[in-house]
Amino acid sequence: MTYNPLSKRTHSIINQRTLLAEVIFHDGRTCREIASQSGINGTTLSLVQNGRRAPDMDTVLRLCITLQCDPKHIGFDHFQDLLDRYQEQVKKAIGGGE
Repeated sequence: MTYNPLSKRTHSIINQRTLLAEVIFHDGRTCREIASQSGINGTTLSLVQNGRRAPDMDTVLRLCITLQCDPKHIGFDHFQDLLDRYQEQVKKAIGGGE
């Protein structure tokens, strides 16, 4: 068995960092503006964008609202799955999805 320097976790962090940075770049606002508008600390945004910190659900949702995108568009597919399941549960709870 050979050593793979790009483990699944490392690949995931690189993917997240690249996608988030690309979305922020194409958004046209500075990181400082995005942090301010989303209510995320600027240092936290920088750490997440550079792959040095894994964001919690609240941070991902704030970024998605501010950047007007789904979690999967910024590399956080696992949050998209949680969000989809949550939305299904809410629909069932209010009688909208059977």
